[in-house]
Amino acid sequence: MKYIALEHTSFRPRRAGALLYLLAAVAMVRLGAESAYAAPFAYLPNLLPASVYVIDTATNQISATVPLPSMSNPFDAAIAPDGKKVYITGQNGFVFVLDTATNTVAANPIVVGGLTAGIAVAPDGKHAYVASQYTSTVSVIDTATDKVTATIQFAIGATLQNIAITPDGQRAYVTAQAANSVFVIDTSTNAELGAPIAVGSSPLGIAITPDGKEVYVTHSDTTAFVSVIDAGSNAVVATIASSPNLFGVTVTPDGKFVYATGGGGVGYTQVIDTSTHAIVSTIQQGGNAVDTTVDGKQAYLSAPYSMSAVDTVTNAVTSTITGLSLAQNVAARPLPPGILVPNVVGDTQSTATNAIVSAGLSVGSVTHQASSAVAPGSVINQLPAGGELAGANAAVGLVLSIGVSVPDVVGTTQAAATSAITSAGLTVGTLSQRSDPTVASGSVVSQSPTPGTNVAGGSAVNLVVSSGNAGGGGGGGGMDALTLAALLSTLAMALRPRQAGNQSQHLCGLP
Repeated sequence: MKYIALEHTSFRPRRAGALLYLLAAVAMVRLGAESAYAAPFAYLPNLLPASVYVIDTATNQISATVPLPSMSNPFDAAIAPDGKKVYITGQNGFVFVLDTATNTVAANPIVVGGLTAGIAVAPDGKHAYVASQYTSTVSVIDTATDKVTATIQFAIGATLQNIAITPDGQRAYVTAQAANSVFVIDTSTNAELGAPIAVGSSPLGIAITPDGKEVYVTHSDTTAFVSVIDAGSNAVVATIASSPNLFGVTVTPDGKFVYATGGGGVGYTQVIDTSTHAIVSTIQQGGNAVDTTVDGKQAYLSAPYSMSAVDTVTNAVTSTITGLSLAQNVAARPLPPGILVPNVVGDTQSTATNAIVSAGLSVGSVTHQASSAVAPGSVINQLPAGGELAGANAAVGLVLSIGVSVPDVVGTTQAAATSAITSAGLTVGTLSQRSDPTVASGSVVSQSPTPGTNVAGGSAVNLVVSSGNAGGGGGGGGMDALTLAALLSTLAMALRPRQAGNQSQHLCGLP
């Protein structure tokens, strides 16, 4: 295969293309922070001399060389989501901040743990996480102030290496080479989450799929496999038979392929299909690290003395920069910012589904719960909550309201029925009376809606209350049994004295 050696000179567009180049630059300025995320530059730390190469990904030429302090041993780089800063770790215990607009480094580096290794910036751009080998710590940098705000201590001697953050920004995964494990950090508390994940000997490189579901880990010794962690259970679910001494790893922006590189020198890079966990291609180039451009069209493979650009459609090397001196981990794109989860609480299920799918997410589990505050069929709660970041196609679980179940009050007194209805979060609606031979006066004969019906909180329940049993006809209205009995008793009492008087008269011979 023929490689093209590119000169270490600043890129100067040909006169014929100068106008187009200028127009493109103006367009980039107009697009603002969003286009900065897609800035067409890769950053490659180089040990000797201590520097960072800025590579124009449109031409695959070095457009600038940014010097760093002697003996700083630059190792890894991470681009902020807005593209305005690049954070570079120096193995002397410093993190250098590069301004991408001027390609200058801030005068005061950030002091972190000793023998600094990997670095990653969270999707929201607010924090950078730095792994240190010697101190077994992860330093958390506030990117607004470029100050360390937290230090997470792991077991001494774990030899932390590289770090990757989930697309929703909620967890960071760190390879611990000597501990043969991957540590997990809860970024909301900056504390270790759960037990270390045992992955096998000498884990080094680490990358997470854009949907946040799988974590890929390379092994830097003779272990000839790539570990796959299920991010839901944090358990190893697959090992992909591979070649030994793998170092760098990345996942393409569409999540379809993993590039794992290693071998040292001019090594090799293996292409893994994420749907089958099978190696589909091997590129005879690479060695140290790998990353892809934002559009996923190119992969960059760094080796100690060169870096190659690869067409990710054909997996063919298209150009090679040679003459480097101990090039390290290349960064070609920032961690893709997570998708903002829409707030669908209060929406109907169909409206919520449309909003979630339109945002590039999916609807997860749907459960139901009684609620007097939310109408039946509408969303009471969601997970993740609205406003949080989630990876592409991540599931958003919904809790839907079934409303309030109408209590059964038939046969109870009007007062008891009223109490049951209001206690359920409903109201008493219209009241009417009806004579009923089987229901005591003042008790409920029927209700509407019927018992067990799910209705919105505050809905009215209409009652028909018994006025007692109907009496004789004549069109004059009915009389209940108790009233009739009372009248008969009164009549009997009224007749008794007269009957007694008549009997006395009869005994005395009176008419």
